[in-house]
Amino acid sequence: MPDSTAMAKSLRLESYFYGILPDEETTVTVLPYVMGHFHYDKYDVRSGTKHSDELCLAVPIEAQGFEITCTPEDIIPVQPDWLHPLPQKTLKLDLWNGSLQLELFHFLEESLLDFVCRHYRIRIFRNFELGLFSRYNEPRDMFEDRCLDRSEELFHRHLPEIKARYDRQLEQFKNKYLSGYHHVSGGEYPARDDARDQLYTYFLYIREQITHLFSRMSYLSDSFAAKTAAAPPRGHELLEDLERLRSKARDDIRNLAAEFRPVVKSVEEYTISLAQGELILDQITLLWKPED
Repeated sequence: MPDSTAMAKSLRLESYFYGILPDEETTVTVLPYVMGHFHYDKYDVRSGTKHSDELCLAVPIEAQGFEITCTPEDIIPVQPDWLHPLPQKTLKLDLWNGSLQLELFHFLEESLLDFVCRHYRIRIFRNFELGLFSRYNEPRDMFEDRCLDRSEELFHRHLPEIKARYDRQLEQFKNKYLSGYHHVSGGEYPARDDARDQLYTYFLYIREQITHLFSRMSYLSDSFAAKTAAAPPRGHELLEDLERLRSKARDDIRNLAAEFRPVVKSVEEYTISLAQGELILDQITLLWKPED
């Protein structure tokens, strides 16, 4: 009768072939890998992000010593579609059929957990300039959209101060050149003078254009371009001053936007490590992977 105590101290790992199944007539050389099913819960204080996920990772092992002597680059994320029952006709597993003494089984568990814990990294994105980190499983393009929104928000905070400067200059032009115009019942009316009517109409047009320059929803997502006005009538100092003022306002906004645009694209990879207790090994399985 078999020794029940000895049987209780050993077990056989569930085994799979990993990769594209070979033809029945083909004999392939395979290497042993140990695959772990993990789950983790991680809160990263620095980024303020919480991460919870399940992992299925495999690493090569020495079939004789059951040691994990590989490098972090040898970790492979397992694709479930590549897991198949062992094709016994094409594989020779005489050296080891997956049976392990219980002590070795626990050693392999601990070695796998320690190896993955030391070398596996959660990878997200961060924008150092903005102090933003991507959310759990957030694609890079979506994160860059958030960076753009944040940059636009910071950009717009500078505009009221700049616009106030141009509003003051417009008021000075009005007082200097258009003192005959006045407010009636909340509206502005020019005096009855065709030349001055023309000046005042163009003054209102430029004031509206400058207001428009400072009221766009987006300045950073595309090249900033203001509306171009028809060539103004020449011959009066006010017309030239208004054109210079509008051009300078447009340049000021463009220069400010040029400072912010690189911030939007300042995205880099940020890695988060897992500590003991955050990564849990749920199950280990034996994989036989064709030799490259």
